[in-house]
Amino acid sequence: GGGGGGGGSGSGGNEMGGTAGTQPMSIHPAAHQQSQAALTSPKVSPNPVIWVLDEDATACRLCKAAFTLLRRRHHCRGCGQAVCNSCSEHRAPTTDSEEPVRVCDTCWAQIEGAGTGRAPSLLTLNSKAAGSSGGGGGSGGVHGVNSGAGRGGEGPSSQSMGESAQWRAVLPQAEMNALRRSFAYDRAPSTTLAIALLDLYPDQERCGEVCLQLCQDLSARLVAKQRAADDHLIISSIRRLLSNAKLKFLNSGSTGRVELCDTNLAHTELLLLLMTSQVDSLPSIGELAQPESARRLRDKLIEADKMELAMEVSTKCRLEPFEVWSAWGLADLHLGCYAEAREKFKHCFLRNDPNTPVLASARESRLLAQIVDSLEAPVCPNREDLDHLQESLRVMLRNAKGDDLLEATSHAFRQALLSGNPVGDGRPPLPQRKTLPSLVAVTAVNQARVSMASNLDSERFNEARFYLSNYASGEQYVTFLMRHGFMEKAVDLFVERKINPKVFAEGVFMPCLAQGLLADLQRYLQAKDASLDSWTPHLMSVCRLLSTRRMTRTLYDVQVFMKDYARAGYTCVRFACLQTLSLTQRLEELSNAKANFIAASGSALPPQPSPSPLTHQASFTSLGSAGDGAGEARELGRLHLSPAELRRHTRALDFQSILVTALDEERVTAAEQGNTARVAEVDNLARLNLFGTDADRQRICVELLQFNARDHTDVVTQIAQLFDLPAVQIFADAARALARANMVKRIDELLSYLKNVLSDDHWDTVVRSLVDVYESEKAGPKQAERYIKMLRNNLNQINAFIASGKLKQAYLQAMQVCSGQEKVDVVTRVREAAIQLGNKPVQAICEKFLNGNP
Repeated sequence: GGGGGGGGSGSGGNEMGGTAGTQPMSIHPAAHQQSQAALTSPKVSPNPVIWVLDEDATACRLCKAAFTLLRRRHHCRGCGQAVCNSCSEHRAPTTDSEEPVRVCDTCWAQIEGAGTGRAPSLLTLNSKAAGSSGGGGGSGGVHGVNSGAGRGGEGPSSQSMGESAQWRAVLPQAEMNALRRSFAYDRAPSTTLAIALLDLYPDQERCGEVCLQLCQDLSARLVAKQRAADDHLIISSIRRLLSNAKLKFLNSGSTGRVELCDTNLAHTELLLLLMTSQVDSLPSIGELAQPESARRLRDKLIEADKMELAMEVSTKCRLEPFEVWSAWGLADLHLGCYAEAREKFKHCFLRNDPNTPVLASARESRLLAQIVDSLEAPVCPNREDLDHLQESLRVMLRNAKGDDLLEATSHAFRQALLSGNPVGDGRPPLPQRKTLPSLVAVTAVNQARVSMASNLDSERFNEARFYLSNYASGEQYVTFLMRHGFMEKAVDLFVERKINPKVFAEGVFMPCLAQGLLADLQRYLQAKDASLDSWTPHLMSVCRLLSTRRMTRTLYDVQVFMKDYARAGYTCVRFACLQTLSLTQRLEELSNAKANFIAASGSALPPQPSPSPLTHQASFTSLGSAGDGAGEARELGRLHLSPAELRRHTRALDFQSILVTALDEERVTAAEQGNTARVAEVDNLARLNLFGTDADRQRICVELLQFNARDHTDVVTQIAQLFDLPAVQIFADAARALARANMVKRIDELLSYLKNVLSDDHWDTVVRSLVDVYESEKAGPKQAERYIKMLRNNLNQINAFIASGKLKQAYLQAMQVCSGQEKVDVVTRVREAAIQLGNKPVQAICEKFLNGNP
C-alpha cells in the first residue's frame, strides 16, 4: 500500500475504512499519551489499542457519572477517553473513518470550532513520519488486498484506499487478544446473544441447566456490597434466562425442573419488589430457596415494619404467614387501628366458634396473651391527668399529714405517686396504702375507666373482650374479667359457656380471697341459687384446692357456707390436731366438730364459720378411711352420713377429747421431768385422731393405757367396741410397752382392771406378753416367774416354765395338776427340753418317771 510523502513500500499511514458500528483499526500505533491534567482533543485519533482501558475507567471523563450496566462506557474515536452516552451523542467522521463515528462533546466542540468537519488522525502523523524517513520494508500492520501494496513511489491516497480496498488484521497476537478482551461478554453482557448461542446446542436439558446456573451467578451480584451493575438489568436478564430455561425443560420433558423455574421466577419477582422498596442486602435466588434464609429476611422486614414485603416473602417462599399476620395485627393494635387489627388476626385464629374452649395451638394462646397485654398496657397520662392526680394528692396529704409535705416539688409528687418512695430527704413514705387507692379511684372516674380495678377505657376493654370471647378458653376469659374487677360477669360466664368447675377455684375464688371479696362472692352465689346446688361442683373444686394448699381455716368456712357440715366436722378435727393450739383451743375445735356432725343430722342449727384465723400452713394427716367417710369425701356434692355413722362420730369426738387431755397432761409431765424425747413423742402422737386408720386408733388406745391405765382402760374398751378393734391385742400391746419401760405399778393397775373383765384365755394372752418381755431381759427372770404364776391355764403355766428354762418348776407343776396321758406328754416335753439344755438332773428325773409309766 502506498504511503504519503515518500516512495518505497509503505510502512505507515494506511487506514482501514470503518463502517457504522465497527471499530477502526490502525497499524503501528505511535506512543501517544493523553494528558490527564486537562481534557483536550488530540491532533490525531488514537487507535483502540491505546484507548483508556475499561478497568481504569470507572466514571465518565466529562460528567464524572459512575458507569453501571445501564450507564455503559463508550470510547471517543477522537481522543480515546471513556465517556457516557450523554457526553458522546455526536457523530463525526475522522481521518480514520469516512463514516460518522462517536465522538465526545469536547472533540465535537473542537471540530465545530475548526470548521474542518473531521477530527485529526494519528495516521496522518505516522504517514508523514514514514515519508520523511524515506520508506522501507513494511513489516506488519494492515495489508491491502487488490491494491498497490508493496509498490514504492506513488500510491493511492488514504481516502481512495478506504473506498476501494479490503483489509485484514495481521497485528501481533498480544495486541489482537487485548482488542478482543475489550469486547468480552463479561464487560458487555447480552442475554439475547447467550440465548442465541444456547439455541445452537442440541441438548435442551443441558442448556436449561446452564441458564439456571447463569441465573444463580447473576443473582449473586445483587448480594455484593459494592456493585456497579444495574440491578434492574440483572433482574431482567434473570427473568429472560429463566423463561428460556423453562421452555427448554418443557421441550426435554423435565417437569421437575419446570417447577424449579417457576419457583425461581417467583423469587425473581420478589427480588424486583425488594429492590424497588430499597431493601438493603438483597438475597440471592439460592438464599430465597432456603427456608432459614427466607425466614431471616422475613423477620428483618417485620422488624423494619415492612409488613407487605414480609407477607410477599412468606407467600413466595412458602413460609407460614402466621408470624407476619400476628406482627401486623399487633402493630395496628398499638396504633389504635382496631378494625384493621381484627382483619389481620382473622388469619391467625382460624377457629371462630366461641363455644370451643381450647385453643388449637400454643402459639395462638401466646398471641392472644400478647393481644390482651397490648390492650392492657397503661396509657401514658396526659397533662390533665397528672394535674388532676397532683391536686387530689395535695388535698389528701393536707388532710392527713399537714402542710410540711406540700413543700415537695411537682415532679416529686408525680414520681412518688407511681413508686411510693419518700418525698424529699428525710421525709416519711407516702401513705400509699390509704392514699393511692383513693387516688386511683378518682383517676378512674376522671379517665372514664370501666372499673376501679381496671386501667382500661370502654373501647379497649370491649376490644379485649372481643378477642377473648371468640378465641380464648374459658379460663383465660375468667381471669381477664377478675383482673379488671368484673366478678359477677366472671361467675355468669361459668353458666353461659359451661366452663369446667375446676377453673372456678383458681380463676374466681382465689382472686376474691386475695382481694377480700369473699363475702361479695358468697352473696352473689346465693342470689343466683339460694340452695347452692348448682354451685356445688364449683365449691367442691375450691375445697380440694384449699385442702391441697393446707388452708384449713378457709376450707372450713367454705364447707360451712355450702352446708357441707359433715366435712366441716372432719376439718374441725384437723384443727384439733394442730400442735400450735393450746389445750383449750383443741377442745373448742372438737366441740365445733361435734356441733357440725349434729347439724349434719339435721337436729340442730348449723354452726357459724370460725371467727378466729389460724395458720394455713400447718400440716395434718388425711382424715377418714374407706369406712368412715373419706371415700365419700372425694365425691362431688355434700357428704351425707347415716344416723349410725353420725352417732359413732359423736362418740368418737368425746373419746378424742379424752385423748387430747391425756396427751396434754403427759406432755406437761415430760417437760417438767426434762424428758425431751418423750415430749417429741407426745407431739408426734398429737397428730393422730380416731378418724384415721385402724392402726392409728390402736396406737392411740395403747398410748392411753400407758398414760393412765387405771382411768383409761374403760375408755379404751369402749373405743375398741365402737370401731370393732381387737381389744385383747390392744391390752397385750399396752402390757408389752409397759413391761419394756418396767412400769410395774401401771402394769399392776392394768391387770387389776382386766382380771375381772377378760376371759381366761384372753387373760393368759395379756400375761404371756409380759412374760415374753421379761424373759428377754437380764433382770427379768424374777418378774417373769411372777407373771407365769398368774396364768390361769395350767398348761399355759407349764409351757411358760418350759419356754423360760425353768424345767424343774414345769416338772413339779405337771406332777401337781396333770394326770394320765396328759402328765406323760408333759414330762416327755420336759425331758426333751432338758436334753437340749443339758440339764441332766431333770432329765434323769423325767426318765425315771417315764420308765415307771411306759
